[in-house]
Amino acid sequence: MDRDRILVIDDCRINVLLLKHILSRLDIRVDCAGTGEDGLNMALKTCYPLIFVDIMLPGLDGLEVCRRLRASGQEPRPRLILLTAMGEQFSPSKVGE
Repeated sequence: MDRDRILVIDDCRINVLLLKHILSRLDIRVDCAGTGEDGLNMALKTCYPLIFVDIMLPGLDGLEVCRRLRASGQEPRPRLILLTAMGEQFSPSKVGE
């Protein structure tokens, strides 16, 4: 596991650039994916300690990406941080499904 390398799965270019800027100042390398499918494939090939996942992604949504990562049995399991710009429209009950 490369502890200085994380994955950002987000289709919003501004969010990706912002996270890359902040994390690069901490000497953390950032890999990026713009779709759920691409992000899931990258996460299964590389053991990231931390993955930022946008909930609303084209194709495979962020919640499904998280479910599939957990079901993969990958060890060590990455920490997942969900990102959203939905505000009050988001239903936290969906995360536990």
